[in-house]
Amino acid sequence: MATLKGGYHTKDGERVPLWPMQINALRLRYLFLSKMKIDENTGCWLWQERLTAKGYGSFWLNGKSRRAHRWSYEHFVECQPDSLVIDHLCRNRHCVNPEHLEPVTQQINVLRGEARAAKQARQTHCIHGHPLAGNNLYRKPNGARQCIACRRVTDKMRKRDGH
Repeated sequence: MATLKGGYHTKDGERVPLWPMQINALRLRYLFLSKMKIDENTGCWLWQERLTAKGYGSFWLNGKSRRAHRWSYEHFVECQPDSLVIDHLCRNRHCVNPEHLEPVTQQINVLRGEARAAKQARQTHCIHGHPLAGNNLYRKPNGARQCIACRRVTDKMRKRDGH
């Protein structure tokens, strides 16, 4: 039986992976599904094979490393253009359940995340409660947003202190 780690045969004196060339789509799907376990609490299909350093499931297919979540979406739902990334709606990076995956732009994927930039982008008010919008919003040259009301207070304090 072929496995995702693959065996080899010799063709014209070269070692060639056995299964990627010969396997049909249904058998490949069966092999793929045998590499995951369902979490009954979350419905996540947890990838049980190799994980990348960032926690995404991956496997080798036709001599290339593939992301398990992207392969799952493309083979159980529909193919997606390379310009889109697959977002984990469940926030679990080694989930391969196609119902938990959605193709989105990189920008949307980042903004949905929990990184500092994403949290700041979702922020609607400064730490003092002023809105970060309209006439109270200043954009720094680097693109960062700043509350004008708080900036005025800071400027007054600097002038008062002689800076």
